[in-house]
Amino acid sequence: MKNTRYSREIPVFHGRTSPETGNIAGYAAIIDALELPVPLPHTLALISKKNGQLSQRARTKEFSALTEKEVTDIENIYREIFLEG
Repeated sequence: MKNTRYSREIPVFHGRTSPETGNIAGYAAIIDALELPVPLPHTLALISKKNGQLSQRARTKEFSALTEKEVTDIENIYREIFLEG
């Protein structure tokens, strides 16, 4: 099976400035890669380049519902998969 990467690093994505350096992910990455003529989602998923750590901004906005333990678990899993892997 061919491994196709849909995610790419972005500073600006379709006129939207990214809050931090990272790779676009999720539906927006697929829409972009396949050049689909559909509207972008209101919220874009971004995989940060901060060594698997959520920024303080992300913790207080997009991930504010998570507990500290949940954030730590997510960061550890990210490091295991993408940085140590």
